[in-house]
Amino acid sequence: MQCYDLANYGFNKLFPGYSLQGASAKNIASDNASLLKDKAKIYKNTPSFLAKGGDMVLFPGAYGNGHGHVAWVLSATLNQIVVIENNWLGGGWTYGNAQGGKGWEPATIRVHPYDPNMIFIRPNFKAEKPKPKITWNMGGTFTADRTIKVRRSPGLDGKVVESGSWIYANQWVPFYSVTKKDGYWWIKLKYPTNPSAGYFYMAICKITDKKERIVKEKYWGRVRWK
Repeated sequence: MQCYDLANYGFNKLFPGYSLQGASAKNIASDNASLLKDKAKIYKNTPSFLAKGGDMVLFPGAYGNGHGHVAWVLSATLNQIVVIENNWLGGGWTYGNAQGGKGWEPATIRVHPYDPNMIFIRPNFKAEKPKPKITWNMGGTFTADRTIKVRRSPGLDGKVVESGSWIYANQWVPFYSVTKKDGYWWIKLKYPTNPSAGYFYMAICKITDKKERIVKEKYWGRVRWK
């Protein structure tokens, strides 16, 4: 497999039914300009450019006997790129009699420094949908009217602390945020008698308000908001 073949394999996975055309890896951006115009953005390397995972990087003609080279970026810093590539060592034959038509060099992960003349093709990946907000920095004090279990993280899967550290009727705690999870509102609290123990969580009511507004809920005690 040549380096161009690996580039095309990835491109076809991103855009089924489409393939890159041309003889030299260094010219992929220009040879496929009309195809890429609505599928990717082209970036020239600069001292401040930071590659991203998923970028296709084109090496200039100083590589590959004048044809350049192409690889897929896995990760990067401002100093180097980690790529997956083929035929870097010249062993990616896919035709002819060499090695019986099969190259000895498989796709390989390598680290390369940036070259000033590199070009990066960044596919237009679908934007990730933002995760719905579940935590708000709303604080105050809560005084319980019943026994409530205390956990080390919010949610029903949070590890429950030993029963001596639960909050019982008429006990109060300061809290610093509220989290909506698993059908309950949870507060992030500290024990007033041992604040150095860190943060803990406990539910203070079920979510029953149709608009899920914590100020409209029926608490298992009394809340004083800051």
